[in-house]
Amino acid sequence: MSTFLKTISPVTIFALFLFAGCGSTEPNFADRGTVQIAENPESNQVSFLGITHMIPDVNPDQSPWNASYFLRTFMDTENGELVHQLYTDVLYTAGDRREYNSANMQGGINLQMSRIRIENLECPGYSRCAFREIVGIIIPDQALRNNSDGLRVNLHSSSGQSLELHVRQAQISAQLQALDSYRGM
Repeated sequence: MSTFLKTISPVTIFALFLFAGCGSTEPNFADRGTVQIAENPESNQVSFLGITHMIPDVNPDQSPWNASYFLRTFMDTENGELVHQLYTDVLYTAGDRREYNSANMQGGINLQMSRIRIENLECPGYSRCAFREIVGIIIPDQALRNNSDGLRVNLHSSSGQSLELHVRQAQISAQLQALDSYRGM
């Protein structure tokens, strides 16, 4: 287990996966230009939903796909623990599911990833279907702070496909600024 994961309390990990897998708390991928802060009065969790970045349709004539992603941060208000997640939604047309199952950032540093949802959207022909995969990739706080000019995350699938996500400087700085402002830093 990574050092990062050993430092997160079981309560925070449980809350992260509860938020990640629960349909009622699942954020949407609206084109958000600012960080939204959501306090939950029933728990000690505050979430920060970051700026959305969208990759428009790529390769529309053969195997089209697009992706949207944003940072979301969960903060435990009792102990200050943070969990940053790159929340990613990939839509694509292919013969089979890609099934994204691992992620790493520049330098080959492996990141913890969880599959939140995978759907068959439509299958108009028997050889090509539209799929949607939503994953959450945990990014350590120090990695965000050390890469405030931007961060590249590679998402890999069991089918051999990979996707590079560039977390923009504007996404990181807005997220950290909102978080630090909320914490009074």
